[in-house]
Amino acid sequence: MKKVENVRSWLEIDLNRISHNIKEVQKLIPSTSKIMAIVKANGYGHGDVECSRMMEQQGIDFFGVSSVDEGVRLRENGIQSPILVLGDTPPVHFHYLNDQRSMQKS
Repeated sequence: MKKVENVRSWLEIDLNRISHNIKEVQKLIPSTSKIMAIVKANGYGHGDVECSRMMEQQGIDFFGVSSVDEGVRLRENGIQSPILVLGDTPPVHFHYLNDQRSMQKS
């Protein structure tokens, strides 16, 4: 059987345009304001780690993820900014939060 790929849709991410948009938002808000980038679900399929690295360099203050494992993924890939877990964290996963807090302080 021949596999047919869907060629009607694709996704291209231009980190330069994301960077430009961040700069434009930063111009519009008070310098005391903080910006949180929501990168849950792998940045909605855009590449959470790649986008987060660039956004952290551009001055994004916080990152929002949907689960502890998404936050751990960012930490394991060098993201140092605060991360807010937007979803439920079951008690069995609390140790991950403590492990990552320890990693951040070292």
